[in-house]
Amino acid sequence: MRQRRVSYHTSRAAAALPLKSPLPRDRLLSNRVNATLVVEEKRTSTRLINDLFRRLGFTDVQTAHSAEDALRMLRERKFGLVLADWDLSGLSFLRAVKTDEKLRRTPVVITAAHLTCEQVVLARRTGADALILKPFLVSALRSKIEEIAINRTQPHFTSA
Repeated sequence: MRQRRVSYHTSRAAAALPLKSPLPRDRLLSNRVNATLVVEEKRTSTRLINDLFRRLGFTDVQTAHSAEDALRMLRERKFGLVLADWDLSGLSFLRAVKTDEKLRRTPVVITAAHLTCEQVVLARRTGADALILKPFLVSALRSKIEEIAINRTQPHFTSA
């Protein structure tokens, strides 16, 4: 009996595929956000997330593989968006960002493979601007970034 060989795309082959040019709304979104910081321990996840940002037209995407490196990078340079993994000391990282006077307005999106209801509530109370479960599509990432951008531009009303 003859065996069939099944070939799968490798990361090298997938990287060679041409990317579609970003949609006009994606270009506007990437221009509003500017620099992006991805805080992720796993290199494969980092590559996949960076690819999603590239598809959205984001050109300035930096990576940190630890919370300490991410905090150092945030203090050295202004980022328009931070995408941080919950499993990589996400809560302590989020607290450090949101309690720092210079960093507190930086939008933080928490990513995780799974979250309990308590973790979602805790992340929101600590200051997470959005949460997204892995694996996620480019459309889900776009939606979260648009949500953050809209919330940042709307005026906050207070009762008199």
